[in-house]
Amino acid sequence: MPNPRCRRSIPTMVAMLALWSASAGAVQYKKAAATTVTGPLVGDPAPALTIERWLKGDAVARFEKGKVYVLDIWAPWCGPCLASMPELSEMQEKNANRGLVVIGLSGVDEYGSTLEKAQKALDDRASQVRYRIAWDKGRETYERWMAVESGAGWPWCFVVDREGRIAWTGHPSHLNEVLEPVLAGTWNLDSARTSYAHRAKGLTLGSSFMTAYRADRFSEARALYGELQAHDVATAGDYAAAMFKMLRVKMKRTAEADSFARAVAPTMTSQHVGTLVRMADLILDPAAMTTSDDLALALDLATRARSMAPPSDWGTIATLAEAQYRKGDSALAVETQREAIAAAPAENREQLEKAMERYQAKGR
Repeated sequence: MPNPRCRRSIPTMVAMLALWSASAGAVQYKKAAATTVTGPLVGDPAPALTIERWLKGDAVARFEKGKVYVLDIWAPWCGPCLASMPELSEMQEKNANRGLVVIGLSGVDEYGSTLEKAQKALDDRASQVRYRIAWDKGRETYERWMAVESGAGWPWCFVVDREGRIAWTGHPSHLNEVLEPVLAGTWNLDSARTSYAHRAKGLTLGSSFMTAYRADRFSEARALYGELQAHDVATAGDYAAAMFKMLRVKMKRTAEADSFARAVAPTMTSQHVGTLVRMADLILDPAAMTTSDDLALALDLATRARSMAPPSDWGTIATLAEAQYRKGDSALAVETQREAIAAAPAENREQLEKAMERYQAKGR
């Protein structure tokens, strides 16, 4: 659910972001040319699945007319992905007689996902995963489906309607509100198509921003991010961690980066939990030079993330514990870290317990 402290309207948030730009001394750059992103849009026919191996459940050769499909993209290292598996299982069982087919898709990625790690994650949660799981052939399916959403993090979902069209795509935190009308045949595809066209334009800007960011073309990246903020605050939030890192780490403009983070944090929703955590983690990096104000910002970012994350998101809980500890509240950090350990899978607990020992030693 949204952070109860974030009650500002979107227009007010946009005004705050404009104020950040002016107060930070941002230069007005020539409008950058955004590249065109091609790929499936809402309303388009669902692309094919190219699967190397089905790890669980029967294979799906094609999308059958009359059925509704959920494609959930996950990774074995992704805490929120693993935390959502029981809910997806319940969704599959509850709606199987209405023609619902849930498919989890994982594959190799730049963060170290392997078939063995994915299989182990499933074996560790055998009773929690009661829907089909597929292992991508290379990255063929992922790249085909995520061509527009390449900047989105994990987990990410697509819903395919009974005519084989993409009815919706987004963060699974919004899946329940979409799935029922799709199953019932009352989903307004025309409206969804129009809304997504707006998002797709934002993603085009986001993709161009990331290209400039990776190439260290800072002036161009800032101009593109400014355009993205003006176009769609929510989509800009998906790229806020990269903007923060560019300012703080690449450009070494710490004060400007922190001002930016304070301005954008109130615009974040449940789909931006990972963004908030990544910004907090950058500040909490042991190699980073931090002030008390920096640590207060990290604590605020982590607190916001925790307020919107699922109770089982142990990674976000652990980031909050570290922020509490670094800000000087060892007792609260110990209490929070206990929650992280309780929620974490067995293979991650040793690392969390070592952090707990550090927090406890400080409190003695």
